[in-house]
Amino acid sequence: MSIEIHQKHRSQLVEKISNDGVVIVASGTEKQRNSDVNYPFRANSNFLYLTGINEPNCVLLLSHQHYILFVEEQEKGREVWDGKKINPSEAVEIWGADKAYSNKCFEKELPKLLKNSTNIFVNLNEDNAINEIIIAQQKTITPLTHTLEELRVIKNKTEIKQMQRAADISVKAHQDAMRQVKKYPFEYQIAAIFDYHFSFNNVQTAYPHIVASGENACTLHYVKNNAKMQDGDLLLIDAGCEFNGYASDITRTFPVNGKFNEAQKAIYNLVLDAQKQAINAIKPDVSIKTPHKIVVKILTTGLINLGLLTGTVADNIKKEKYRQFFMHGTGHFLGLDVHDVGNYKTDGKERLFEAGMVMTVEPGLYITEDENIDKKWWGIGVRIEDDILVTATGHHNLTQDLEKEVVDIENLMDNQNNE
Repeated sequence: MSIEIHQKHRSQLVEKISNDGVVIVASGTEKQRNSDVNYPFRANSNFLYLTGINEPNCVLLLSHQHYILFVEEQEKGREVWDGKKINPSEAVEIWGADKAYSNKCFEKELPKLLKNSTNIFVNLNEDNAINEIIIAQQKTITPLTHTLEELRVIKNKTEIKQMQRAADISVKAHQDAMRQVKKYPFEYQIAAIFDYHFSFNNVQTAYPHIVASGENACTLHYVKNNAKMQDGDLLLIDAGCEFNGYASDITRTFPVNGKFNEAQKAIYNLVLDAQKQAINAIKPDVSIKTPHKIVVKILTTGLINLGLLTGTVADNIKKEKYRQFFMHGTGHFLGLDVHDVGNYKTDGKERLFEAGMVMTVEPGLYITEDENIDKKWWGIGVRIEDDILVTATGHHNLTQDLEKEVVDIENLMDNQNNE
């Protein structure tokens, strides 16, 4: 954890709030899975952004004067079960807080800490146990959402380095999956490759893996990952890890047997062309909706040329007939959340790209069984996704090292033992 990056985040936020304002953000609580077993804990993203602390049952109080933490103290006798917890005095030394208290003191200490404040900036819609205590203070409550989330949209150099690290680990896992897919018959065995790479590098998955073969790839959020893959199927993998909370989000589609057939290649190259042209359009002061408009036009034109749509390009776009095959957006913000925070419009107008934004670009085509469609297209699902940083002069693809040209994918799969 870098203390400096979070100090900067706190300073930027404080500049946005009133002099008598206090920010309150909770890290969140552990969720019970069953009996005495909890799900793995991951702190609230806003809390991570401001503190870098990934511990449950903590609360941050931030004002122009103070950075205060409430932390969960070790219960007597629990250290042998749960390991050592950082106590309040250590929180000051390790995490740089001005003051720290036990979270058991939150209700008692809060009125004192808010004595000279009239405005609390907090997201009461978040799942935490302190909302009633905050409301009871009878102060003006202002949602923190817009102010803090707009700061999170623009990533600094340290954040970008962490996102690049997450991308690099994920790229290696995808390459390994391409090399090994011929060895294993089931989707879950390929999913295990990502579990291995992420655990080996001491990172967490940013979202549940999607490992979807054949017609399963036409289900956008397919996470069962339990089907047997068939020779001749395409395999769509949407998987990425997060490093220090910062996510990667990558999708590749490739043939289980290592060779695209002609129908698969036609759809794949159409999606790839749309993705490459959409990425090329990204630079500062271009509308954030431009990549999607480019993708829709290219995919619609291609679908007409392949006989999957009829009529003119303009009419198909106007009536959104392309949505039978491409039903989602082309990209989203990426950061501490996979679908990261940030508005796509400002003052009712399409937002423009700015340096420091990170966006995914992920067009796709999904062709399910339909009596009006030639059977050669049935069950083809293709999505290609990269993570794109907007730079001062254009863009940089954080995931550019992962193969996506047909020839490169087939060569990688043909040389399975290459590292």
